[in-house]
Order: sequence, then C-alpha cells, then structure tokens
Amino acid sequence: NVDRLGSHVSVEQGAVHVHCDGEAIAVALTAGATVTCLPTSAGRLLLRLTALLDAGATPAAVLETAQRGLAAPDGTPAVTGQLRLRTIDALLAMERWAEAAEIMDAYLEDDHPIRRQELQALRASLRRSGF
Repeated sequence: NVDRLGSHVSVEQGAVHVHCDGEAIAVALTAGATVTCLPTSAGRLLLRLTALLDAGATPAAVLETAQRGLAAPDGTPAVTGQLRLRTIDALLAMERWAEAAEIMDAYLEDDHPIRRQELQALRASLRRSGF
C-alpha cells in the first residue's frame, strides 16, 4: 500500500524481511506487523511533509522530513524552496532561532517569491535580536 506518507508493508502470515530504500538494515516482520518505508525523493518527501502537516504532526516530525527532503539529491528549486519554508516554520515553532535564520538566509538568497516579504521582515527582526 502506497500513500503520501510512504510505502506500507503488512504481513498477514509468516515472516518477511523488508529493506527500505535509504535504510542500512532490513526490518524483520512477522504476522500482524507493519512497517512504513519513507520516500527517498525530494518531491515525495514534500508530499509526506504535507500529509504530516494535515495530520497535525509535531514540529520535530515536520523538521525531520523536511531535512530528509533537503538532503535528497533530486530536489528542484521549487521543491527545495517549499522544503526550506517548512523547515523555517518548524524551527521557529521549536524556538530554534539561529537555525531558522540560517535557512531564511539560504531561502532569500535563492530569490524564492513565496512568503518573501514576510521572511525578510522576520529575518530583520531576528537580526535585531542577535540571530
């Protein structure tokens, strides 16, 4: 079963080993167990992130997924921009000001238009606060 969160493998009977892309080791599953393999492409990770946000995920879960997406080698400028926005939002929610400021700088340097004025004002405010 594949959805926005990833690929889900369930075992009804017997046992299997599942090796998810990007993971170093296989997971052993027995009857009744399920594992979700996370997406590995930037675009699919952005879809996962959107699903997490829709479900009310914690900022830490959003941040983890956004960082995976930013680390993926196939991110287009549009996808990377969206992942950076979600990273900024998560870091701000976690009050990690210096890290948020660093990502804002990268986002603004790349000249993304979405939320640009808002982020410029927020970045100026963080700069006045020493970040």
